[in-house]
Amino acid sequence: MNYYTKLALSLLGVGLLAGVWYADEHYTKKEEEQKKTAGKALSFETEKVRKVTAKTDSGTLIFERKDAAAAWDFVDPKGVTKPDSDAVNNLLSALQTLSVETDLAGSEAATKAGSKEGENFGFNKPKGRFVVSLEGGKELSLTVGSEVSVGSTSGSTFNALSLYATSPSRDKVLIVGSTLSSTLKKSFSDYRSKSVGDFTIADVKGLVVKKGAEVVVDMSKNDSAWSITAPNVYNADLNNIGLYLDKVQKLRVEGVTEATALNEEMKASLGLAVPAGSITILGADKKVLQTILVGMTKEKMTLTLQDGAVGSIEIGKFSELIPETKYFRDRRVMRDVSMADAVKLTTKSGRGYHKEGEQWYFTSNADLAAKPADVKSTTTAAAAVSPTPSNAKASDKDAETVFSQWEFIVADDILDNPSGSLKEFGLDNPIQRVSFGFREGKPAPVEILVGNRVPKNEKLVYVKRGDKSEIFAVESQWLEALGRMDGQVGTSPQAQK
Repeated sequence: MNYYTKLALSLLGVGLLAGVWYADEHYTKKEEEQKKTAGKALSFETEKVRKVTAKTDSGTLIFERKDAAAAWDFVDPKGVTKPDSDAVNNLLSALQTLSVETDLAGSEAATKAGSKEGENFGFNKPKGRFVVSLEGGKELSLTVGSEVSVGSTSGSTFNALSLYATSPSRDKVLIVGSTLSSTLKKSFSDYRSKSVGDFTIADVKGLVVKKGAEVVVDMSKNDSAWSITAPNVYNADLNNIGLYLDKVQKLRVEGVTEATALNEEMKASLGLAVPAGSITILGADKKVLQTILVGMTKEKMTLTLQDGAVGSIEIGKFSELIPETKYFRDRRVMRDVSMADAVKLTTKSGRGYHKEGEQWYFTSNADLAAKPADVKSTTTAAAAVSPTPSNAKASDKDAETVFSQWEFIVADDILDNPSGSLKEFGLDNPIQRVSFGFREGKPAPVEILVGNRVPKNEKLVYVKRGDKSEIFAVESQWLEALGRMDGQVGTSPQAQK
């Protein structure tokens, strides 16, 4: 046998071995897949499901969706409310993972509808029947009969571990796991929506929140801007309003009582006859999109749903649902000022810092000279002029810290102070007075007064802007860098070396 013949035969042998390996691998995978499918009562891909029917002792429920990304809707009962998509998906998961423990030899006759043999397995009065409809029109169904009896002792039957079932795709009676037992006990209330907010945030043009009969906030939206009109006219915190609407929309209740089961006596017992609060969501032209009533008792808090049903929620969430007015107000101390345009800071003692390029420089009191052309004078006498740039840079990062932090200071509380009195806040003789100066053409200088600590809350201190009537209660930590800067009075950078 010559060399080429041997080579050809060798290659042929390798090819045959490869073919055998491929065929073996192919059929092994196919066999594994068949075993996997055979081990399940129903085999389907969740994303291909378009309709689910569940018929149990509690009644018939039918759910439907347009595609895999769409939310589920009720087909039966129709028009009552929306289903809880998570609950429907859990039903699908229970059916998809239901395992077949075994099938019964010689039970073919019992699988026929209406057969006498089927009565032995409870198929004449099934505990449940489920139909899964897939895209393209294919349907899979499963009928669940009685529990598998595992014997008794002292007249008491043991809890069943398995159930009898039948499916048109199988020719024998199946014994399936008991994981479906809890699903068989579920009713409409388990599948109905438990979401409180039934509105689209983009459609919201107004919001009214009340605590009892008192208006916490009444606000409206014009384009993208919110404005508060009651209890007074205030600047609104756009971020907090968005968070609040999102929170309300995602609220879920427990223990739902349907509207048909409610009467006036029951409403009174839940605190809904005289609500502890209410949330009214308005759309365009002040159309009411939804009103949520909040009932309070010593034991629980109850909310009304869009369809008239009610459900309970954690009682500690009341302050989140019905917050104080300040939650909706814009509490930024420097809300209408861009600190990027700040170029000067002067403290009560007259100590000053000024900015050149991106660097802050310290200037001692004695170094004050003619002001640069691009810096406005501030409201304090010491800041009537700006310093000549020192050759030394600021001794620390305090100046940068003050300017970067103050743009983001949000007060814990904000007081209207209609009387204009400053004495009770310690602002008539402030412990600190700071003036921010800005570039030409930018906001006028802003003076900040720092007063006493807030009674019963030593972590907060009263602060007032010279150009605003409100008084802010801010965390004292915001003022630490400022205090260090003013504590260096009379010490020039040269002396610190």
